Amino acid sequence: MLVEKMREVVKGRLCPRNAEHFSFHDDPPLKGGRRLGKRRPRVDIAIERAAPGPRPWFQFEAKRLKTPRHVAAFLGRDGLGCFVSGRYGADLRDVGMLGYVQARKVSEWAFEIEQRLESGRSLHLMPTGAPAWKARVLGSALPDTFHSMHDRARHGLVNVFHTLFRCY
Repeated sequence: MLVEKMREVVKGRLCPRNAEHFSFHDDPPLKGGRRLGKRRPRVDIAIERAAPGPRPWFQFEAKRLKTPRHVAAFLGRDGLGCFVSGRYGADLRDVGMLGYVQARKVSEWAFEIEQRLESGRSLHLMPTGAPAWKARVLGSALPDTFHSMHDRARHGLVNVFHTLFRCY
């Protein structure tokens, strides 16, 4: 549904400047890895620059946030772990995590994610000694966005922009 809304905005009269140069993909299969065909890994949402020249991508993995166990999924192997391991976005410097908040306040989820990030050594947070989770202002449409940076040994650093959407 989110990709459909993005496409509607680009087709509309109020399309933001230069947004018409992007295409939006829902659940696209990714190249690489051992699995082929329908079994290939699939990132939840991908945005591609569709103008002449290099065609950079921005990928998002999305997870719901309804019960405390959902934070583990958000940060786990099939959530943030996909980007940290390089399974998704190995060639990308910037990626995104979307949290669909279905209960409680966004601020409560942000606090819980921050606490788990800072205690989870397996997520290779960078830089060490600095705050792991920082609020980022990406405009009035995305007020609940945060940033973390992770060191992917074989793939270099990755900036992760975490946006939490209230969905109730």
